[in-house]
Amino acid sequence: MERIRHALDAALKASHLIMKYYEGEIEVETKADQSPVTIADKEADELIRKVLEDTGLPILSEEHPIPPHDERLQWEQFWMVDPLDGTKEFIKKNGEFTINIALLENNVPVGGVIAAPASNIVYFGESGYGSFKSELSPETENLNDIFKNVTPLQPEDFKNDDTLKVAVSRSHLDDTTVKYIEKLKKDYDVDTTSAGSAIKIGLLAEGKAHIYPRFSPCMEWDIAAGFGIVNQLDFQFISTENQKKLNFNKKDLHVNGFIALKDKKFL
Repeated sequence: MERIRHALDAALKASHLIMKYYEGEIEVETKADQSPVTIADKEADELIRKVLEDTGLPILSEEHPIPPHDERLQWEQFWMVDPLDGTKEFIKKNGEFTINIALLENNVPVGGVIAAPASNIVYFGESGYGSFKSELSPETENLNDIFKNVTPLQPEDFKNDDTLKVAVSRSHLDDTTVKYIEKLKKDYDVDTTSAGSAIKIGLLAEGKAHIYPRFSPCMEWDIAAGFGIVNQLDFQFISTENQKKLNFNKKDLHVNGFIALKDKKFL
């Protein structure tokens, strides 16, 4: 798990940096796509890139120019980074933002780190090692502290008499998602939990949610780290466009909807 240790180190350092801005006044700019960005996004990106550069692997990040697709297709292994996922939640100061770092091999996420700085939680995993959660403190400074408080994750499968727990987006809950949940309610007792950023994927990893549907667009870096974590736990990310597993490192990095689940009967 040496490569994921680099990602954990990067996420820990970025967490401390982001929280310094979170505790003060947040200045917001608007990007070309009309999404918000802050200095915390930009500086966290630079810090994470600096740490990951030691691995020698290419880095694809939301806050950095995207290399041409032909070049990216030559990458056998690379990092995919969202230095501050949930910028809207960060600006609202509701604590529901994360740092997402994914490791991809042959365009498939095989490992990932999701750090939730305001909650002092980090999820991580890698193919062949499993998936884990560690509860930190604001004073956590090194990787040894992360591994001292680690808990292996192995959520139980859904049973038909269970309450079906569904994680939904706090900022992107659309009519299609509402209709999907109403359809589920015809056959199951359904409980929904709203959360921002990749925290919803953390809920899957902990067994606090069975399904995470998202019918509105997002970007690959929003979910790649989570894919790399919960894929170890038998979850799949199924495209709402073609009912197939999501592909990564596409020419267009948009994802036009997915459902994360274990059991395809919920599609």
